[in-house]
Amino acid sequence: MRNEETRRNLSEIVDYLYCPMLYYWKYQVHGAEQKFLTTLDLPKLAVQQALSIYMEGENSQYELAQWVIFIWETWLKQKGVAQDDVIEGLRGYHEIRYHQVLAPFLNGKTRNKRGKSYVEPRASKAYKERIAYFNLGNIEAALSERTSEALGVVEAEITELNLGKYTVAQAYSDSLIMAANFKPPLPQSVWGTGKPVSVRLAEDLVMDAVVDLISVDGNQAHGYFLDGRPMFYLNRSWVWRRPDLLVLGLMEAREEEEPFPPISAVYYVHLYSGEILSRKTLHVSRLQNVFIMACRGISANIYLPTFLSGDFTRCRACAVRAQCYDREDVLESAFPGAYKTARALESAVHSPAAHAAALELASELTLFDLRGIKSGECE
Repeated sequence: MRNEETRRNLSEIVDYLYCPMLYYWKYQVHGAEQKFLTTLDLPKLAVQQALSIYMEGENSQYELAQWVIFIWETWLKQKGVAQDDVIEGLRGYHEIRYHQVLAPFLNGKTRNKRGKSYVEPRASKAYKERIAYFNLGNIEAALSERTSEALGVVEAEITELNLGKYTVAQAYSDSLIMAANFKPPLPQSVWGTGKPVSVRLAEDLVMDAVVDLISVDGNQAHGYFLDGRPMFYLNRSWVWRRPDLLVLGLMEAREEEEPFPPISAVYYVHLYSGEILSRKTLHVSRLQNVFIMACRGISANIYLPTFLSGDFTRCRACAVRAQCYDREDVLESAFPGAYKTARALESAVHSPAAHAAALELASELTLFDLRGIKSGECE
């Protein structure tokens, strides 16, 4: 007897694995039609939307970065904040940040005390001094005040290396750097960008996803995954030790209405550096395992916040973290005391003492309230 087919979207699985409460707020409370974005999502989103224009007709005669600028200005116009001073402010910020601050690090002119290039310039004292010298921090703050709320994005933090807040101005600048570094395949070889595909993980398991880019060469296709994280450094070994779930699924991606040839290679594109890594053998077994685990948790209505395990870093980059601080939310009703822990979290980001106190609260909550939780208690 054949089991009933389980079908879910990759974005649901990724959100649930990031934090079950992120899934709860996005899909159970607000519905998938409402978009939740952070500033960390903007660079890749701008490049993706620019690519879809770049690949049409003769648009590729213009640089991809020009279409990224067009996308940003379109967003600002749609939200009613495309005033000349805002647009010129973003452009001016990028020019100074890239040419006066970043370029000396990227071309090797600015080096550390051992004479080596900086792995991640923004973590260095020299970078921070340049930012302060050109007053870019205040410019960022002024532009954020004009744009963040209008664009409907949460100002997140780059938790790697504790690089701090990631603003709209930084996202604008980074998206232009990424567009300049990425060399896409020829438009005539591209099957599609941002198109839906399906990945059959087993006879009764199907995952829907949106692929960044697929190119076709004769009877073979190539899948592209664009990594838009704003990190200069590409850790090659990390990419394949902990690949993105979409990277694993690309080898088995299919489209029934507009089929493309079997994918023979997957290209991982690190947008910030422009480096491209390729793999010709990837297996979906790991993807199948996490897919099943996430589906079980969703079906059982288990929404345990990640911060209860003591991991506060994800909250700092989460689009719905403010809703987890609401006294009347599902956390407080299911787990009395969770609100107090969430408030402690707010002051725990940069204070070791507060972090320790919040950890103690979380451990108490975990030991007392979550042991023996039953399916559906969080509904």
